[in-house]
This record gives sequence, structure tokens and C-alpha cells, in this order.
Amino acid sequence: MIVSASTQGVDDFHTSSSQSISASVNYRKTASGLFANAMVSQRWSHLPYTLSQQLFGDYIVYSYSSAKNDSRSLMAMGSVGKTLDFMRGSISINGSFSRRESQLISMADGEAQAPGSAFVESVSTGWQTGASISGAPTKWLSFDYALRFSSNRLTMNEINASWLTAMTNRLLINIMPHRKWEWHIIGDHYRNELTADNFKSILLLDTKLIYKLNRRIEFSASLTNICNKRSYNYTTYNQLSSFESQRNLRGRELLFSLFLKK
Repeated sequence: MIVSASTQGVDDFHTSSSQSISASVNYRKTASGLFANAMVSQRWSHLPYTLSQQLFGDYIVYSYSSAKNDSRSLMAMGSVGKTLDFMRGSISINGSFSRRESQLISMADGEAQAPGSAFVESVSTGWQTGASISGAPTKWLSFDYALRFSSNRLTMNEINASWLTAMTNRLLINIMPHRKWEWHIIGDHYRNELTADNFKSILLLDTKLIYKLNRRIEFSASLTNICNKRSYNYTTYNQLSSFESQRNLRGRELLFSLFLKK
């Protein structure tokens, strides 16, 4: 139930309704170390109001307007995993798919009847798949690696935007040559598609060296952002539009720490 007293938006009480159906399955064979699960869900929503996008020159204002709005969304996901006893680890693969159909009103100069205003049907679609493997092949070495691919697209009034893809790699290596020493190495690689066929890649590396003097005293030295990268870009879609984000990163840093435990 939504109440709004603003001049732009909904000024009445409204009641929404929704229905959903879902199914899931899980499989486990402990003796073989095999695990699997899957889930699918469909949801329907019925609203007496819809999201409005109002254009005021270079500014966009979002609000609600009285209008019939029926939307539906589909989501499916699943994963399969297997233990790797020979190296005290595991491997898994996973995937997901989502699709959401909704409606909105795009108003020019704050008026639904103004030139340039339109009723928009939007469809956002995305999928993701990935795999991971971890293990400890020796007493002094362990690792954890994950790879993920994803893609998403926004369609408005049956006009399709380009599929934008992203890839992420993450590797963690732990080296313990002695009971008093630990060395951690972390690497992250991102490859994002900002616009059609325009990719931005970035590699981030961190490392940390730990020395345990005894059970209570621990020294560490951390070196972050070894490659000294200064920005990270990506593009995402939501119900209304696409967003390109640029995040500034801290430069290369070296930090020494002393930990005292009771």
C-alpha cells in the first residue's frame, strides 16, 4: 500500500496483488561427494500504478503515476559440485537466468500529455554462468579459483539494446612454508563491456606476508593494488535505463601491522 502527497505521483491508496510459483530440486550423494540443485520461479504482479520517468532538461525525476501495470518475472538457477579427495578440494559449476517484463511512463517536462511523453514496455534479460575449484594439494599450498561470465540486455518497446558482457577471474593462493610464516596472493581480473564491442579490462593484485612470533604476537606486511590501477568501469541495466559507473581506486599501498592477542 502506497500513499503519496506530492504534486507529482500517486495521491490515493492502492492495493497491489501478485502470484508466484516455484519449484526446486536437490540431489546429494555423500559417498561420491556429488551435490546438485536447481530452482525455477515465475512471478506475476498487478499494480494500479506504474513508475514514471520525468525529464526536466538535463535532469531525470522518478515517481509513480496511476496506471494499470502488469509485470512478470522469471528466474532459474542451478549448480553442480563434486569433491576432489585427491587434493582435499572441490569443483563446482553454476548458472542462472532472469527475465523481467514491466511498464513505465516517460514524461517530458513533467506532463504525461506533453510532446515526447510515451508509455514504455521494458524487458530486462540477463544470464550468468561460472565455475570454481579449490584445493590443498600439499600441506604448504592451497588455492581457490573462480571464473564467471555474465551478460545482460534491456529492451524498450521491442527495441533491443546490445548485450553487454562481463568476465571475472579471481585467484587466491596461500603458501605456508613454515608454521610461523604465511604468504597470501590475491589476483582479480575484470573484463567489462561498456558499450557494444568496447571492452575495459583491469587486473588487481594484492599480497600479504604474515609472521607469527608466538600465539599472541603476529606481524604482517600488506601490499595492495600492486599494479597501481586508478579506476574501474562497468555498465549495468535496470528496469528503466542503463548506467555506466566509474569508480576511483586507491593507488598502491604498503601497510605494516602488529596484532596482539589475549
